[in-house]
Amino acid sequence: EYQVEGYYDRWYTIYPIVAPAQVGKTFSFSGTLEVEQAYRANALTFNTSSIRPDRWKITRMEGTAAHLFVEAESKAKGITATTRTDFRFLVSAEGKRELHFETTAGGIAGMWIFRSPNPGDNGVFRAVSY
Repeated sequence: EYQVEGYYDRWYTIYPIVAPAQVGKTFSFSGTLEVEQAYRANALTFNTSSIRPDRWKITRMEGTAAHLFVEAESKAKGITATTRTDFRFLVSAEGKRELHFETTAGGIAGMWIFRSPNPGDNGVFRAVSY
C-alpha cells in the first residue's frame, strides 16, 4: 500500500493507492487495514456531506514516474459514486517538488459530495514539498 500526502494548511493524506493486485478488491470504510485507514482519512477530508461510504474499491490505476491516475468506486446507502483522481509530480521553476492533485466525480458526487479543502488553482490542489 502507498499513500500520497500533501501540505496545504497542514498535512493531509490525499489518497490511498492500492497494490496492483488489489485493484478491484472491495474494502470496508470502517476497516482497520492501513489502506482502509488512509481511505477513511481521505474521505473525511474531501467528502463534504454527512454521507459516509460503506465500502469502496479502486477500479482502475495507471501511472508513470511523473503521473498517476486512480479511479475509485464508493458505495453508500444504495448510491454508487465514481471519482477520478490525477496526481502530477512536478518540480517548480524554483526547484521545489510539487504534487498537483485533482479529483472529479460524476453525478451526485460531483455536485456536492467531494470537495477540496483548498479551492486551488482552477480546481487543482497544489502541495509543495519543503
